[in-house]
Amino acid sequence: MKTFVINLPQSSDRLNSLRKHLSEHPYIDLEVIEAVDGRILSTEETDRLFDREKFHRHYHRAPRPGEIGCTLSHQKAYRKITQSDVNTLIIEDDIQILRNIGKELEETDRWLSSSDRPRILLLGTACLYRRSRKHKESLKFEQRLVSPVCYAHGTYAYALNPEAARILLNPQPYFTADAFMLFRKYLDIEIKAVIPPAITPTIESLLHDSIVAPHNEPVKKLQLATRAYYRMRDIYYRMMTASGIIKKLEYIDYRGSSSSH
Repeated sequence: MKTFVINLPQSSDRLNSLRKHLSEHPYIDLEVIEAVDGRILSTEETDRLFDREKFHRHYHRAPRPGEIGCTLSHQKAYRKITQSDVNTLIIEDDIQILRNIGKELEETDRWLSSSDRPRILLLGTACLYRRSRKHKESLKFEQRLVSPVCYAHGTYAYALNPEAARILLNPQPYFTADAFMLFRKYLDIEIKAVIPPAITPTIESLLHDSIVAPHNEPVKKLQLATRAYYRMRDIYYRMMTASGIIKKLEYIDYRGSSSSH
C-alpha cells in the first residue's frame, strides 16, 4: 500500500531507524514527505498558511507552533494523495509496527474503496469507542473496526481515500491534524479505528519531548467556563468508561504491547 512518512529534514536518524524497522515489512511502499517545522515559520508565513483566529475560537487557546507545523505537513500529504488519486497510509517517523500487516493493509485498501464516502481508517490511535456487549472478538477485519466516540488522538498511523484527502485539503486550515471527531461532525468523513491497533508510537517517542506538544511547555490558564466544560467532559468520560458502555483504547503500555480496557 502506498505509504507517506512525515519527517523533518533534521531528523534523519529517526528516518533511518524507521527504514531499518520497515525492512521487516517489504510490502510497504514508502515515500517521504518533508515535514513543516512550525517553529521556524515567520508570523507572516504562519498567518498566510494557518487560521490562528479560527483555531482559537474552536479550541479556546492559541495553537502551538508544533501543531501548526504538524497540520501543514499532513496537508502536504493530502495534496499528493489528490494528485495520485490512490488510497494511502500516512505514518510518522517514530512508530513501530506490531505485527505483519500486509493482509490488513489489503483489507484497509478494500474498505477505503468499498464506498463513495470519504473515509479514514485509524490503524493506531488513543480513543474511546462504543461496542455491543454481545459482540465477540473476531478475526474478520471489518468486525474489528470500531467507531471512535468523544475523541481520537494521534496522527502517527492512519489511511484515507482520495475523497477524504480532497475534503481535508484546505488552503488555510484551523484544526489540528488529528481532529478526527471534527472531521466526522463537520466534514461528514467516516472514521473507523482498528482494534487491536496495528501500529503504535515507539516507547521512546512517548517518553521524550514532542515538537507538537513539549512536556515542559508552560500551562496557560483557560477561562473559568472553558475549564468547567473540560472538567465535566472528563467526568463524563470516566463514568461512561466505568459503566462499560464505552471502552478506552490507549496508545501503548510501557511493556511494549498495545492496551485497551
